[in-house]
Amino acid sequence: MQSWGWRIVFATALPLGFIGIYIRRHLAETPDFQKLQDQKATNTHVPQAESLWRVFRDNRKSILLYLGFGGFYSIAVYVSFSAYFAFLLINGMDTGTALAINTIAGLVIIAGILITGGLADRFGRRRILIVYAATMAVVVIPAFLLGATGTFGLGLLGALIFVVPLSVFITPAIINVAELFPTEVRVTAGAAAYNLTVIVGGFTPYMAAWLTQTANSHLAFPICVAVTAVIALGVVVFWYREPKVGQTISTAV
Repeated sequence: MQSWGWRIVFATALPLGFIGIYIRRHLAETPDFQKLQDQKATNTHVPQAESLWRVFRDNRKSILLYLGFGGFYSIAVYVSFSAYFAFLLINGMDTGTALAINTIAGLVIIAGILITGGLADRFGRRRILIVYAATMAVVVIPAFLLGATGTFGLGLLGALIFVVPLSVFITPAIINVAELFPTEVRVTAGAAAYNLTVIVGGFTPYMAAWLTQTANSHLAFPICVAVTAVIALGVVVFWYREPKVGQTISTAV
């Protein structure tokens, strides 16, 4: 794996890239974007390109809203794929067993996204975000306690009770990258909001190591994750307002 096997993972990106191009070329545009394109074609009421600073200024409320619960999504993904795996190793599980649990958890997340994506349309984004942020706040500490047993069965159970609600939470969280912002600045504002959450998630390993060393407890980090889940829950409950059909959330929050 160290000498050449790691290239296999990167090589898979090539066919996936062609699949992405095919999907993009055959995917219908949203009515709002098509209307904007038609305006550009006829040169009537064409919105001028806005600077990044102006996008931040005019959409800061929606960007901060997304950061409030999207930041937790970024942290939770790190927990499911990295932190929990490291926790299993720290508690004496062999690498092969821990990797098996990690792989199963990843497959469950993929399946969960595919299976539960329709829930966001059926029950609404806000309700899904509330229910599953609350669920992850409750289960993250028990999940790590199960992982601390060092056994395959309980370690896998710990992974599943966290990644199953995460797989449901992911869909409305990602959808809001587009839905939070007006059509004219959706790409710029959405990219800014999403990448701010990635920055938050990027510092998670350092936060995990610092909390563990400072508190001298392996449960310090999962407790912190539970707190961030509660913060995300509060942001959605008190700030997030789902738009009506055809209305962007940025005008509704």
